Amino acid sequence: MIGKFVGPHYGADNTTDSSGATVFATTTASGGCSRRTSPAGWRFEHIGGPVKTLTASVKIGNLFDNHDISDYAGDAANGDPLFWRVPGRSVFFNSRPRCSSGDRPGPRRRGGALARGRGGG
Repeated sequence: MIGKFVGPHYGADNTTDSSGATVFATTTASGGCSRRTSPAGWRFEHIGGPVKTLTASVKIGNLFDNHDISDYAGDAANGDPLFWRVPGRSVFFNSRPRCSSGDRPGPRRRGGALARGRGGG
C-alpha cells in the first residue's frame, strides 16, 4: 500500500485596493488530505497453448474513497470560495500475455523492403 499525505495549505486570493493595485491576501485555508493506493500484480508461467506467460495487475486508487478538499480553486462571482476535491476511488486492470516465439507475428524477412534493407526497391 502506498500512502500520500499533503499538509494544510492556503489559497491566496487577489483583490484590488482603492488605487487599483493588485493586493494578494491569504484568505482561505484548507486542511491536509491523505490518499491510499493499493497495487498488486501476478505473473503466471507455462500456461499452455500459444500463451507462454501472463502478467496481470490491478491498482486501486484512493482505496478508502476519501473526498477531502485538496486545493483552493479561487472565488465564485459572488465571493464564495471554491475548492478542488480529491477524485473518488478508481480501479485499473492490466494484462499482458506473452506468446511463444514461434507463434508471435513479426516483420516479413523475405522479399520486400525489409529484406533488401531499403525503402524503395
